Amino acid sequence: MAASTWVPQRGEVIYINHSPAAASEIPNEHPMLVITTQNFNEKTGLLIGLSLTHSELHARNPFAIPLRDGNRTSYLVCNQPRTFAWAGERAGRPHPWGMKIKDKLDEALVILGEIIGLPGT
Repeated sequence: MAASTWVPQRGEVIYINHSPAAASEIPNEHPMLVITTQNFNEKTGLLIGLSLTHSELHARNPFAIPLRDGNRTSYLVCNQPRTFAWAGERAGRPHPWGMKIKDKLDEALVILGEIIGLPGT
């Protein structure tokens, strides 16, 4: 898909610049699992997602989902949802994983629901 027509879709892993960040927030360019729909992302120019990191700080995080990729472990951080304007300065772009971890989306949304107190979680 051409860069000019690409719109992040729900369940896709993208790269996006998280900076500026403060305190324990994830900084710089990191992968992110998009949790909002492609329709929302296209209409608003925004997306909501969950960051992925290799930081071992999240090995003990009960709200992070560990993901094995070869010899490395990444963590899908469910307790730090972020909203970003995905185009422009944030420089959102496709990640090589694409839809590889879409199967983790439901698990991540259950954890997020427990954190924010959604009914039924």
